[in-house]
Amino acid sequence: MADKRRLSTLLAWCTDIGIHIDSRLRLFESSQGDIFVRNCSGSYIYSPTTLVTIPKRAVLSARSCGLSVDIPLVPYGHGALLGLSLAVYSELSKWAGYLQSLPQTAVRIALLWGSDEVSVTDEQD
Repeated sequence: MADKRRLSTLLAWCTDIGIHIDSRLRLFESSQGDIFVRNCSGSYIYSPTTLVTIPKRAVLSARSCGLSVDIPLVPYGHGALLGLSLAVYSELSKWAGYLQSLPQTAVRIALLWGSDEVSVTDEQD
């Protein structure tokens, strides 16, 4: 049974950090603990409608964290992953509401659905 506080913690974090979610959208948590979004307005939402507004302070990167002066700018590869890991680690308390909502297991990437060449275990390596 999933911890039902995950969703309420995530929504409280979104409110605290200034993320606005369109009132036509609802977030739900399944019995397995997955969090998903649905359009509950009963009508089609046309493109290019803005559904979520995310302020800059709600974006975590190696350049925006408290340790940014100590993390070298590396745009890709292992160095970039290490930099982001340090950023997340340095901001754990601020980002706890978001981080606790992330899946506990590997999530299949939609682009790769149906691909015989990639499996969930490949993504974890």
